[in-house]
Amino acid sequence: MFGLYMLAIYLGIAIIAAGFVALLVVVALAVGLVTHPIRTLALVFHKLAALAAGLALIVFVQ
Repeated sequence: MFGLYMLAIYLGIAIIAAGFVALLVVVALAVGLVTHPIRTLALVFHKLAALAAGLALIVFVQ
């Protein structure tokens, strides 16, 4: 039973950390869009293209 409590605590910490990281990403993108809009948009599209390529590899290799 103790293991389930620890799992819940670890998952809670991971969810809080993921939310904090997401908040930092949003703030960084907002600041980047204000200071360097074209470079920031290029970075976002580059990351999305890399994610799409990775997912395509996972789907088509199987």
